[in-house]
Amino acid sequence: MCSGPCPHVWRIGIRNVQVEKHFPAWTFTQQGSGLLFLGVTSRLAISGAGVLYSRRWAYSACLLLIGANGLGDVVHILRGDLLKGLTGLFFASLFLLYLLNPCIKGYFSAPHAHNR
Repeated sequence: MCSGPCPHVWRIGIRNVQVEKHFPAWTFTQQGSGLLFLGVTSRLAISGAGVLYSRRWAYSACLLLIGANGLGDVVHILRGDLLKGLTGLFFASLFLLYLLNPCIKGYFSAPHAHNR
């Protein structure tokens, strides 16, 4: 076993190499999830730019993404991770309430929102 400031990190790395030898599909799954996250982050970046230009589709995308995040937090609560789930659900609810405010909703549905 390697010695140094972080011996536990080396142990995890060696265990992953052993898993990859016995389960080659595991590395494909890791690469596939990386592509999935790349797609999600690009969608978030495009939605963020749309929000800055007050596009209606970006408002809908924000509602959808924050709602999905809230559902993920409910799953955390159901699986027993109360602190993480309740904290995430609290902030997702606050953000959804802010987005559903008539002033904010009106900003994205105003005539100027489509001319920019």
